[in-house]
Amino acid sequence: MSDRTALVLVSGGMDSALALLNELEEDDRGTVIAMHCDYGQAQRVHERDAARRVCDTLSIPLLERGLPTLAGGDGDVVWARNLILVSVAANEVARRGGGDVVIGCCAEDEVRFPDCRVPFIEAVNNTLKLAELEVTVRAPSVSMTKAQVLRSWPWTLMHEALAQTYSCYRGESPPCGECPACVKRAAAFDEIGYPDPAIPC
Repeated sequence: MSDRTALVLVSGGMDSALALLNELEEDDRGTVIAMHCDYGQAQRVHERDAARRVCDTLSIPLLERGLPTLAGGDGDVVWARNLILVSVAANEVARRGGGDVVIGCCAEDEVRFPDCRVPFIEAVNNTLKLAELEVTVRAPSVSMTKAQVLRSWPWTLMHEALAQTYSCYRGESPPCGECPACVKRAAAFDEIGYPDPAIPC
């Protein structure tokens, strides 16, 4: 087993929970930890609580970091958010001797978010090399849809972790069902033909 650290950025949502689960299934990733960042997002309390529940369910240590409030230019979009979060995570991994930063972005994200695209991941990794950090950023699901990621797991294996997650940009409880995060999540579960375990029947 590798002695490298795999740090998964965990928002509290579905995609990052599955990214964390994926790391746990890889027996050569070394030490797996998670990090959640509060950057002043409207849904921060629900996301933080969901991140804690996911990590408790999977028995993974969770690092929590408070950042300055990040301002967006378009409603709930925070420009270059992943650049900032990856930088914070890379610093933590480098401090621990090197390893990987893992983010859970999917194919649907790239349309609206430039920092969820393959060229961004490649550019960040080039930048980390120039900074002489022994850190690699990985986005295992960047070319997969949310439904494809869901289909890649046995339902019984991911059900409990997904039941702890939260996805709503408006920060409403229960989730609003109308914001882009809610709509994409619902569409993914509809496509695979399973009910969302985070929503009570």
